[in-house]
Amino acid sequence: MCTPQSRFHTAGSTDQPFALNNRRQCCRKAADEPGFNPGLRSSIPVIARAHAPRRGRERTDFHSRSPGKSYHECVPPTETARDTVHGSAAGKNCRGGGAATKGSGRLSGVLAFLFVAQAGQPADAAGRMPEHYSIDVWQVEDGLPENTVTSIVQTPDGYLWVGTLGGLARFDGVRFTTFAQVPGLGSQRVTQLHLDPAGGLWVGMEYGQLSRYHGGRFTGFSRDTGWPEQRAMTFASTAGGAMFVSTSQAVYRFEDGRFHPVFTDAAAGVAVPTQVVADEADRIWINREGKVGVLEDGAWRPFPANPPFGFTHRLTRGRHGGLWLSLHGGVGRWRDGRLTMVGETALPRAALTDGQDLMEDSLGRLWLPSWKLGLYCLLPDGSVQHFSRGEGMPEDSVRAVLEDREGNIWAGMNNGGLARIRPQLFHSLERSNSALTNIVFALAQEEGEGMLLGSRGNGLWRMEGNQITYVTLEAVPEPFGVWTIIPSRAGGHWAGVYGLWSGVVRLHEGRVERIEKGAAVLRDNVMALCEARDGTLWIGTQRGLCWRRDGVFYQHETEERLRSLAVRTLAEGADGSIWLGTMGGGLFRHHDGRFTHVGPDDGLSGDWITALHAETNGVVWAGTSAGLGRWNGFRWVTLSTQHGLPEAAATTLLDDGLGHLWLGTGRGIVRLAKKSFEAVAAGDRRQVESTAYSRSDGLASIQVAGGGVPGLRTRDGRLWFATIGGLSVVNPHELTANPVPPQVVIEEARVDGVEAAPAARKSKVGARTSAGSSIEEPPPVVEVPPRGRQVEVHYTGLSFTAPELVRFRYRLEGYDGQWQEAGTRRVAYYQGLPPGRYRFQVIAANNDGVWSEEGAVLGLVVRAAIWQTAWFRASIAGLLAGLALLFYRLRITQLERQQAAQREFSRRLIASQEQERKRIAAELHDSLGQDLLVIKNRAAMAVQSGSAGKPESGHLEEISRVAAQALEEVREISHNLRPYQLDRLGLTRALRGLAGTIAASTGLRCVADVAPVDRLFAPETEINLYRVVQEGLNNIVKHAGATEARVTVERLESRISVRIEDNGRGFDREAGTEATARSGGMGLSGIAERVCMLNGRLRVESAPGRGTRLLIDVPVGETAR
Repeated sequence: MCTPQSRFHTAGSTDQPFALNNRRQCCRKAADEPGFNPGLRSSIPVIARAHAPRRGRERTDFHSRSPGKSYHECVPPTETARDTVHGSAAGKNCRGGGAATKGSGRLSGVLAFLFVAQAGQPADAAGRMPEHYSIDVWQVEDGLPENTVTSIVQTPDGYLWVGTLGGLARFDGVRFTTFAQVPGLGSQRVTQLHLDPAGGLWVGMEYGQLSRYHGGRFTGFSRDTGWPEQRAMTFASTAGGAMFVSTSQAVYRFEDGRFHPVFTDAAAGVAVPTQVVADEADRIWINREGKVGVLEDGAWRPFPANPPFGFTHRLTRGRHGGLWLSLHGGVGRWRDGRLTMVGETALPRAALTDGQDLMEDSLGRLWLPSWKLGLYCLLPDGSVQHFSRGEGMPEDSVRAVLEDREGNIWAGMNNGGLARIRPQLFHSLERSNSALTNIVFALAQEEGEGMLLGSRGNGLWRMEGNQITYVTLEAVPEPFGVWTIIPSRAGGHWAGVYGLWSGVVRLHEGRVERIEKGAAVLRDNVMALCEARDGTLWIGTQRGLCWRRDGVFYQHETEERLRSLAVRTLAEGADGSIWLGTMGGGLFRHHDGRFTHVGPDDGLSGDWITALHAETNGVVWAGTSAGLGRWNGFRWVTLSTQHGLPEAAATTLLDDGLGHLWLGTGRGIVRLAKKSFEAVAAGDRRQVESTAYSRSDGLASIQVAGGGVPGLRTRDGRLWFATIGGLSVVNPHELTANPVPPQVVIEEARVDGVEAAPAARKSKVGARTSAGSSIEEPPPVVEVPPRGRQVEVHYTGLSFTAPELVRFRYRLEGYDGQWQEAGTRRVAYYQGLPPGRYRFQVIAANNDGVWSEEGAVLGLVVRAAIWQTAWFRASIAGLLAGLALLFYRLRITQLERQQAAQREFSRRLIASQEQERKRIAAELHDSLGQDLLVIKNRAAMAVQSGSAGKPESGHLEEISRVAAQALEEVREISHNLRPYQLDRLGLTRALRGLAGTIAASTGLRCVADVAPVDRLFAPETEINLYRVVQEGLNNIVKHAGATEARVTVERLESRISVRIEDNGRGFDREAGTEATARSGGMGLSGIAERVCMLNGRLRVESAPGRGTRLLIDVPVGETAR
């Protein structure tokens, strides 16, 4: 239910809805416009003028100025403290978040921001100055040796070399390397730097010392080489390789390692030379205290008086040919025999006369540093841009200027350090410099050019043109905050407010509708709004979800997981689905009246959904706590930091209509190529193509606000981001990618924390760079000594536009299977590398994701310790093999001894058994047998005598019969214990008799084919052999179920062969052996033991149903002994 409509208006207005009050309005007037009072300059609020920064630690925005016309900004005085734009906040010192932006601040008046943001025009043609610049400053606390920078050059390997009065430093955009107390470098007070065609760096020092740096070494020059030990004033090099240097008394040419005077003041007789310049035709121009001439045949020939140069203060070679001259009356350009004056009235006289350097950049702009007035930039159209202390420079005394290969301008100052000047991509309105003292949570565009800004606890604001106005909503008690604003399909806007009253209001045609009754969930803060195409207003709050359709509220109660979750963001898909992002509960989809939870099983990771963006083609993007997800209509895919995305979750997602998705995160803003996301999702590439933006690009803060609508794409295509530091806007149509990949240099290698020498020490100044040439050629290989546990390779990527955003990949060929993603880390670590040769390669990408192709390469040779060498390992292997063989032989010998002892024990045991059997057999035969025989005979005699009665006679006959039977059994037992045939008949007949006995007693057809083997063996051997055959036949009788058996004994050359075979059932060898062993007789195990005692061999051949064959070979000689 809604309240009756009540008017809402800005404070101080009662008759006009949205009437602008004058509490926060600003105006801008040109100095030549009517009504402008120069005397107001000192009383203008700080928001409208540049604040003198503290030592250049602020980043500053600028506006181009046409010659003779300077702009001024003013703000009328206001009444109350709340309505006053506080000047104390302007110029507030802020620390940048990036490594390159060591310290920066921004001059951003309300009008300065609005003027640029409102325009939205394409960039000017080449040579025009952008509206805004960033100035980043490095000083002593950032690693600079001294704050007076006298000279700057960039060497072919990409480094910036900075000469200061406190020493020489090399800069990679992140850190300085200072060269102090270096052999060959005579002094730390550096005044001039020069790069010759051979890549040598010349260093001129204040008291006449001169050095050249090449190949990682400094070489000093003295009078022995022809150098007069006077201060080098200027240097000049020709395309042909000649190098000239001027002093206060002469000009010298360096050739074959010596200096040769080519012009002196004595020869001229008048003025001394001050500057020497080589033009594109290799002519040498000399400026002799304001008079310019050409060096010809060792003489200075003044230039023809017509056209007159006048008094020349400075002279430099033009990048596009000709000469630039700083004349007493202006700047002149000499080319093709003509002198053209540029900017005669745009530059003050002091800017022409008190500097020592000139530099034409790649866009044809001329930069003029001034000792007293800062830095001037003269554009080709004659307009001038001025950079001074009042506009953000650390100091007004500028000594050196340089353009690097990416187009950044570097300035060296007296006591001000080193400054980088680069165009800003973003224009920002900082909270500290504006009426927006609280963080903006929501952005919405009105039907015209105005914008609504919802703030955290500070109400609603309206920004239009050059005015920012607070909007009073009479229906909403103050104070209140606005978390989200969206346009209404019926016109106006919906806004979610919180404070003394929380709920939804509709702003339309100057009135406010406050929705105060409806779902109970509306009593909590409204965090998200989405008006669907069917007119349903979906409302997400901290306690759940509700929606309003046809004026009626409905509160969600069905989905248990969604009932009490905070709904953070809402979006409508192309198919009419409503997507709901929650805080801690993941993503939900409402489709066809049903809610569906989307989670990891569906391809979307992360329980905190921070942003949603739906496209007309059905694609839905989701920023989550785990990365960035994309729904293509069929499945979700989530990519994370390992795919090149930022660590922080995106709180806003904007499509620029140019194929890029912009992510506002807590670590900056990222522009993502959507096609690269698709390629990674399809597995066609490993990382997305993205560009990261930070404070150095003009952002008010790197942390985008976490409100309901902290990002907005306006109808003119610009993208707006609400950050915790203020508003930032960018026109994606004006962006041009940085096409220059970083040059990569391997600076050093360390082993266990100690610098590896000598290769690493030389590589520290440029080991094989991606530029293909360096000012030295270091050894390509670093040797790692034995026992080196951790190897560190330190590298850098030389991109100065945004060095803190340079990303790296590296791999160690021979160890890494693929590229390792290092992010912004500039060191690679390897632990416990095995000995061998490796090739380390590292590549880098600049802030726009442009990768270097080759990168830098360094060879690594990990030396093997003595125990890691091949010969040592071979020796150890041989030794181990020998020890193993020795151990094997000892073990075999031991086993053989054990077997021999066992055989001897078995032999003795069996011999003892046989001896005992023999004794028992003799006792049975001689004692028991004789007694039984006596009993038998006496009983028979009693029966024959007839003396006994008939009953007794029967008993005696029975006694005689039993005694005879017992006697036979005793004789049989005696014969079994000791076969008498061996002693009486010999082994041959004993074996034959054994077969006959088996056949006669069992009915088994047993055939014995025994060759004569008598007296071939010792008696104990014969008994063992007899027992083997006896047990073999007994096994046939007991287990084989055979009808026929055969024993064959053959005498061979040195052995006899015994074969025992049957036609029985056979057996499985493994099972049969065990069964036979368990059968109660000797079995095969007993046979095997006796054969082993005979030093013979036993082979068993058997298979189920195919009978069994025992093959026994017994040597004759050994057993005979």
